[in-house]
Amino acid sequence: MSNLADVSAKDCDAMLELVCREADPTVELQMPERKRRLADGLAALIDADVWMWSATAVNHDVPGDTMTTHMINDGWQSEEERILVYEKLTSSDFAGERMLPLYHAMRSSSHTTSLGDELFTPSEWETISKLWSVTGFRSFILSFHPVSLNASSNIGMHRRRAKPDFGEREKTIVHLVMSRVGWMHRHGIYEAAHEQVIRLSPRERQVLMLMLNGQGRKAIAAGLGISEHTVGDYQKKLHKHFNVSSRAELQAYFFLGGQAQSLEGAASADPSSEEASSEDDAA
Repeated sequence: MSNLADVSAKDCDAMLELVCREADPTVELQMPERKRRLADGLAALIDADVWMWSATAVNHDVPGDTMTTHMINDGWQSEEERILVYEKLTSSDFAGERMLPLYHAMRSSSHTTSLGDELFTPSEWETISKLWSVTGFRSFILSFHPVSLNASSNIGMHRRRAKPDFGEREKTIVHLVMSRVGWMHRHGIYEAAHEQVIRLSPRERQVLMLMLNGQGRKAIAAGLGISEHTVGDYQKKLHKHFNVSSRAELQAYFFLGGQAQSLEGAASADPSSEEASSEDDAA
């Protein structure tokens, strides 16, 4: 998968320094912040504009069926740009059979990393790149770390259209770094929660992902084009489905294995506000 001939001695030193620095146990950091700093450093090494690191539930009974349960990300020029990308990623353009190559990578028995055009046939890539270009981005690298039969931790590195495409050097750097941090990939993945996710309806999955990423009822309603009352109904269904009574408990269930402990780590991983939290608790 990786070829050291594609990277320089300087690259190797930079990768080693990055992993050692962000894994340093003498530095007191919550795991979400460690992941964020590692991804920021990796993006700087390969001149990526935006990165997205997600935990994904994989339905092994239905090929192509996956759902992102948590995502941290950075590099956006504006909130509007981030929303545009989220909307495209959760649209029908990037679902079903078209995404089978990604599904199979998540079901693999080992860590894999690919340039965007390596995942698809030439005709498929032509379609995918056109659909993706409306977001302002084109070239990307995807690195998949299967954690179990039902879960995968994945990171995407993206460049805006004005920049040249990623090459073998950048792919190799991403693979070498991300394949060495298994403990970070396992963070935020709770098997029982992922098994329950695949039984949700498409709309319930959309609301769940936005809730887990810190959005309140008003923001979810605006993003999905539905009423706040309807969002509240979905939130109640999700609370019942996962046997929780608030957004904080829902986050704990996914990120902390259902343990009723401090949510400092989960809170630092998303942009949630006190207003969003109180909205959801009142739903």
